[in-house]
Amino acid sequence: MSSSYRTASLISLSVKRMRQGLLIKLLVPILLLLVCGACGYHLEGRQSAATERPRLYIELFANDTHRAFTNDVLTVQIIERFARSPLFSIVENPAQADLVLGGAITLYDTAPIAYSQADTISAYKADLAVRSTLRHPGAAREMVWRGTLATSQDYTGNDPDLVLQQSAERLANDLYIQVTDALFWSGGK
Repeated sequence: MSSSYRTASLISLSVKRMRQGLLIKLLVPILLLLVCGACGYHLEGRQSAATERPRLYIELFANDTHRAFTNDVLTVQIIERFARSPLFSIVENPAQADLVLGGAITLYDTAPIAYSQADTISAYKADLAVRSTLRHPGAAREMVWRGTLATSQDYTGNDPDLVLQQSAERLANDLYIQVTDALFWSGGK
């Protein structure tokens, strides 16, 4: 083996070790920052993302319809929709809330819209409407948003519970959009 070949391979080995050392020196601090950030540590003076989100209390919606427990289904769908959002933190106590969302179901109705050749109902139409408010809690109860939303859905078959579930989910999504738009345009107040 020639001395120049041995020198070249020693240099190559040294370069590889330097690269590995440099890589470790760069990766360790980056990994430490990621781990610390995931644990909730942050720079002084900055709030975590969870504390910047408005705390929202969702009241049980009133039921002004003839069908029992419609408000339970809708309220659960609304809570689930807002809980999936990165914009809000749901609280169980109105005293802890920055905002309170409430309202009433003003309409839930199903009606036949199609009949089969045997003169049986083959399709229905379901209508669901809600009146809702978003306000600040406490004595002032300053209104942030107020509105009425409605959805209508045609369905086949004979499963009214599934139709109510789907209609409530659609209305919860619409309500989420209206509330986030209202907060955006009001500057989050």
